Amino acid sequence: MTGMQLMSNTLEARAAAALTDTNLTPKEVLKLCHEVEQAIVEADTKAAEARKQALDPLATPNAHKARAAVEDAEFTATRLKILLPRLQQHLDKTVAAEAMANWSARNEAVRQHRDELAAKLRKLYQPFIKQIIPLLLSVCVGPCRPAFADFDSAIPRFESWRPSHAVHLFWHVGRLYGKLPTFRALARSDSVSGAY
Repeated sequence: MTGMQLMSNTLEARAAAALTDTNLTPKEVLKLCHEVEQAIVEADTKAAEARKQALDPLATPNAHKARAAVEDAEFTATRLKILLPRLQQHLDKTVAAEAMANWSARNEAVRQHRDELAAKLRKLYQPFIKQIIPLLLSVCVGPCRPAFADFDSAIPRFESWRPSHAVHLFWHVGRLYGKLPTFRALARSDSVSGAY
């Protein structure tokens, strides 16, 4: 057995074992792929040399040995060429498995952070909602006029309660500052009633 065949057999054995080894990292499988690729180049070179030498009767007088040398070199190269795509597929699976493991770890960290934030929000929100609902109902309905459907519809009625002499009392202020805003104008620029 030649040195090339021995190296090839050892490499083949390692590559074949790698195909079923789930503990190898992508870096290790990639290194093995490079070794197989290099071995294929060397095996093709050896096969070409053996073929050239086998066809020269002076270089190899024994035809059976010459043919056997060519067949061995080609056989080694062919086996490695068949092994390489399987090793590359295994590399793809190994890369995908590592990426999924990394993603799962990050996903778990994000999920824990989300749960912590949700717990904090729940702790703040539950007392808040107990206080805000009565307050909103008070604003929307009003303690003095429970018949009003909501606060917005109560504004025109509230403005209509304004005493008529209020315009005369604040007439001089209106001249200084322009039109006096109605109650709704405090919230936005247009007036509901339009009267000042």
